[in-house]
Amino acid sequence: MFLFIALTLIIGIGKLQHAMEILPVIGTVASTWALFRCKGLTVRCVMWCSTACWVIHNFWLGSIGGTLIEGSFLVMNGLNIIRFWRMQRKGIDPFKVEKKVQSENPSA
Repeated sequence: MFLFIALTLIIGIGKLQHAMEILPVIGTVASTWALFRCKGLTVRCVMWCSTACWVIHNFWLGSIGGTLIEGSFLVMNGLNIIRFWRMQRKGIDPFKVEKKVQSENPSA
């Protein structure tokens, strides 16, 4: 994890030409951190924020395809976050299988 984050920061910040270009770097670092360190709904929330950084950057860049693709991820992940949050409020654990797999395979 630290290697990927360090490479992203070194290469990403080293090539900055405009302040808006920091958003993909922030998004990539956040995603990497979330995938290695978070669980359940927290992973999805951090990934949603990361996707928001990419959507804003792609829109600023004028990339129609990138904005549409990342925008669709943003909407779908946002809807799933709301759905999972509602399930948790009702006492249903949508990540039960995820926890079970991790307890059976401690290296995961």
